[in-house]
Amino acid sequence: MKRTLIVIMIIFLITSLTAACGEKGNSIELDNSEGNLTADNSAEEADDHNGDANEAADDQKDVSQDDEDVKDDYMEYEEIYMLDNDITILFGEYTKIKIKTKDGEEYISDDFSSIPVLSPDQKRLAFISPYEFETLGELHIYDIDSKTKSTIIKTIDIGDQSSVKLVKWLDDRYLLTIIGYAYGTVSRGGSLYIYDTKENNYKLLLEKEDENRREIMDLVIKPSEVTIMYAKHDEQYMEYKVEEEVFTINELLEMIKK
Repeated sequence: MKRTLIVIMIIFLITSLTAACGEKGNSIELDNSEGNLTADNSAEEADDHNGDANEAADDQKDVSQDDEDVKDDYMEYEEIYMLDNDITILFGEYTKIKIKTKDGEEYISDDFSSIPVLSPDQKRLAFISPYEFETLGELHIYDIDSKTKSTIIKTIDIGDQSSVKLVKWLDDRYLLTIIGYAYGTVSRGGSLYIYDTKENNYKLLLEKEDENRREIMDLVIKPSEVTIMYAKHDEQYMEYKVEEEVFTINELLEMIKK
């Protein structure tokens, strides 16, 4: 009888232990399932975040490209000359010069340039480039018919302290240009030179007057006369006043021939 009771107790204990182990295993399996679910959710969130970041980067690239397109769009340029044969000269806010024809567009100068001046016969453009504060500007001519550009006054010719500061056409042959000291804020101009596009040379026409603290700063060209504007400095070179001198075209041509 006792032996039977002991056997029954042993069977009961084994059954209880087996049931307990089964419940624990189910709990562990459930925990693992929840962990996998959390990991899957985190991975999905990371993928969504990376996707958003890549999309934002692509959008930024598109915006940057759009900005470049806007800068290069000729509509951002001012039409300064409209010539025969559907030719338009454009000057941009980034101081670039373009020519637009029925065949397309091309840069005349993609450097910092002055506004180009057109010859009276509308066949050539003259401009200074680079044209910035304290830079050594050179003088260039662009032939519209042949689509060629040449540098006619170079830094190597006028010295590494001087710059071309202003250019204007006197007529279809001659260019008037002011060349002066490139650096600082004291100098307002320089001396007046004449460039002969037929002979491809230039010479001094009127020199600045250092002893009188007077230099040429601007030109006003009319059909029959040229007004030369001087900056007359005070003794301290702190202020200046504008003085004018008028020459007829014939007087200037006589000066050129000398």
